[in-house]
Amino acid sequence: MWREFRDFIIKGNLLQMAVAFIMGVAFATLVKSFIEYIVMPLIGKAAENVDFANLYVNLSGQAYVFANAAREAGAAAIYYGTFINTLVNFLLIAFAATRCPNCTSQLGT
Repeated sequence: MWREFRDFIIKGNLLQMAVAFIMGVAFATLVKSFIEYIVMPLIGKAAENVDFANLYVNLSGQAYVFANAAREAGAAAIYYGTFINTLVNFLLIAFAATRCPNCTSQLGT
């Protein structure tokens, strides 16, 4: 097992995986920022000035003007606007990373 691991490291696969992981994290951060600050405000504007980040169902019984105020107070709430943002983020990343379902090779656009 150590021999296989050593061969794996020597071939450079470990370095390639590390670079791929770092690039994946950077790409995900970039897409998240793009969704949060560009796409969702445009969708919100098209949906009659809806701010998705402030959409939530308050379960605590106390009134909060914004979702962040409820979060900071530790109020029980369902933050479905944040879920919508995360879902759009996921869908765009999944759309950008199209792979073959059989062999997982990268498909052309």
